[in-house]
Amino acid sequence: MIAPWAVAQPSPRDPSRRLPQAIAHRGAKLDWPENTMAAFRGAVKAGAHAIETDIHLSADGVVDPSLKRCFGVDNHISECSWEYLSTLRTVAEPHEPMPRLKDFLEWLTHPGLERIWVVLDIKVCFININSNM
Repeated sequence: MIAPWAVAQPSPRDPSRRLPQAIAHRGAKLDWPENTMAAFRGAVKAGAHAIETDIHLSADGVVDPSLKRCFGVDNHISECSWEYLSTLRTVAEPHEPMPRLKDFLEWLTHPGLERIWVVLDIKVCFININSNM
């Protein structure tokens, strides 16, 4: 017997949508470097209904607080400018660049992607700032 919650049901808000839906955590990260446009495109191609991605602010307000795991650089995103971040490539092949949130959201406006929804996991990095109080 299958549990009732395990079977796709129509959404109350949109009967054309069936629930549950597949959410690609950081894109198709088994096939592509996570949180990259290639991973997001791969997730849609694989049939994901939604894409979850991490959001970090750069020092100049453009975007893992650490770049070490994905990009092999021992810096924090919040301490780097977009000019610098845009030059980095993932350690994992095919060495993808880091997308800006703007790039990701603009891509989602392309025809055929209207039904893809997103989960933005906003990360906050607190940096110690010395004050003269």
